[in-house]
Amino acid sequence: MADFVFVTAASEDHFLESVDAIASVQSIMPTKQILYFDLGLTKTQIAEVKSWCSVSYQYFDFRDLPDYGTNLYSYAWKAIIIEKALRNHSAIFWIDSSFRLTKPDLTDAYRTALGNGGIVMFIRTDHSNYVATFPDMYRYLVTDVEAQKKIEQLGTGALLIYRTEKVFREVLWWFYLCSLERACILPNAYRFCRLDPKDRYSTHAHCHRFDQSIVNLLLSNIWLTDGKSYTAKEDFFLIRRYVTHTYTVNVCKKTNT
Repeated sequence: MADFVFVTAASEDHFLESVDAIASVQSIMPTKQILYFDLGLTKTQIAEVKSWCSVSYQYFDFRDLPDYGTNLYSYAWKAIIIEKALRNHSAIFWIDSSFRLTKPDLTDAYRTALGNGGIVMFIRTDHSNYVATFPDMYRYLVTDVEAQKKIEQLGTGALLIYRTEKVFREVLWWFYLCSLERACILPNAYRFCRLDPKDRYSTHAHCHRFDQSIVNLLLSNIWLTDGKSYTAKEDFFLIRRYVTHTYTVNVCKKTNT
């Protein structure tokens, strides 16, 4: 179960955050390989990535996406990257640039993946999937809307995914297809939620969470809104959406810049 590679992606404006993410993985799990997908780095940043130990630079070709995919905030690129990574690896651990690994013990995550067929989410949000999903998405990913008001939406900044038939057939295939249809993944562009402090589960927050809404809809449909079936403890990492400089990235090659 521990045989996975880390996968991440970043653009120029999130590069420094991603340095912390990479450095934390190098520090805590130094033998792990990391695939780093370029979503619009500068030449200097690319050279830096190529110099890091255990990191494999991956160019992302936006021609694999419809035209709206160049808008990074559509998150249409995430499903494509996950599919590409799983072509050559039996399991991946997706991490956003805000991910900071703090411990190497993923026992609970492995146990969850083993029990459900191979996919695990971690990040709690304290609001339902309903409040942060634009209703037009339900035209493509049919669900019990009332049930979506009762289950917590989980973040997609950390995902453990195994290349199993169940995961491909019931999750990744639909994640991929939805990402290639603008009206499915991007029914509107309202990223910032106006959550009702008194009701974070049944009062819509006038926002949409793109890839996060897709994955939560698919998994809750499979397990009939039983989030425990695909959720593991998030006690081995932190989410920090800023540069922390807590770790120093390990460099194995000199840059040519």
